[in-house]
Amino acid sequence: MKRLALLLLAGLAACSQSEATSAKPAVSATTGNVVQDRFRIYESQIDHGGTLTALFNALDRRDLIVFAVIDHAAGAQSAGMSLEPSTLVIFGSPKSGTPLIQIEPLLGIELPMRALVYDRDGTTFLAVTGMSFLKREYALGDNTAIADQAASALDSIAKESTRL
Repeated sequence: MKRLALLLLAGLAACSQSEATSAKPAVSATTGNVVQDRFRIYESQIDHGGTLTALFNALDRRDLIVFAVIDHAAGAQSAGMSLEPSTLVIFGSPKSGTPLIQIEPLLGIELPMRALVYDRDGTTFLAVTGMSFLKREYALGDNTAIADQAASALDSIAKESTRL
């Protein structure tokens, strides 16, 4: 019985080692452009407040609805803690999002879209939802045109929001 237990443990250890070495390492939010393609991350040439203003302007130009703005730093402060500026903006278009949710109801947990403007060590970053991740993870079948359009729009919005 002990021999069987040792063999099972050895087998599990071997499996976990092979998974660990073959797994794609996550790219740091401050040094890379994509974190497992879950988010697209852009380094901003503008400070936190300016990036937020540029983001709101870019969303407004596209008639996208801002559903919520969450100030994580204010939340941290209310708990007696500190956090560098970090603001989540939840936005989108029901006209574009609804067809995707009709295809796959679980997309309702991913939509509306999100953008996070955050600071790390004096640099401001903008992270947006990675549409390639959503296309891969959810069964959209041949219905990827809306997701492709959203990916293009998100890239334009992010670039407009982070450039002088």
